[in-house]
Amino acid sequence: MTGKIKLNAASGGGSVSLQAPSSSGNDRVYTVPDIGSDGTLATTATAGKILQVVQSIKKVASSHSTSDSFVDIGISATITPTASTSKLLIKTDITWSASNNTIFSGKLYDGSTEITDANTTSATSTNAWFAAYSKASTTAIFADQINNLSHSYLYQMSDTNAHTIKVYGNGQSATLYINRRAGSADRQGTSVITIMEVAA
Repeated sequence: MTGKIKLNAASGGGSVSLQAPSSSGNDRVYTVPDIGSDGTLATTATAGKILQVVQSIKKVASSHSTSDSFVDIGISATITPTASTSKLLIKTDITWSASNNTIFSGKLYDGSTEITDANTTSATSTNAWFAAYSKASTTAIFADQINNLSHSYLYQMSDTNAHTIKVYGNGQSATLYINRRAGSADRQGTSVITIMEVAA
C-alpha cells in the first residue's frame, strides 16, 4: 500500500493526488463538512481571498511645515505581492492636529510615485486622496483638539515587486501634527497603515 490516493478525471482530464506526510508521527485528519449542498474548495487563487496582511504603526509624534505642498509624514508599510494579478487593499487610521481653519489633505505614494488614481479629479485647487478640516471657536479649544481619520483604497499594481506604500500630507501654510494635538505633546496616539493582498 502506498501513501497516496489519486483521483483521475472521468474523460481524460487532469488528476488530483492526496499524499500522506513523509515523516512518521505527522498524521493529519481533514474532515469534509457535512452540509446539505455541494461546494468548491477555496485555493490561494480564489478571487477575494486575503493572501497576506502587513501593518505598520507610527508610535512617535511628528510635526511638518508643509508650505502647502505634500510631504512624507512617516506613515508607510512595505508588502511584496505573491501574484501579479492581486490587488492591495490599503487602509489608514491617522491621529492628527493642525492650526485652526486648516485643511489636512493626503495622498498615497508607491515609493516615490504618486498613486494618482486614488485622488479626486474635480478640485479647483488641490486634488487629493482625502481631505479633513480642523476648526474650533477659540484658539484654546483648537490647541486641545486631536482628530482621527480613516480612509481606504484598492490598488492594482500588476507585479510581484516589493511596494512601499506611503502617506503624504499637506497642511496648507500651517504646521501639521501627527499623533498629537497642536497645543501640547503631553498626550499622544498612534497612526496605522494596514495593507492586505487580495486575490483577483
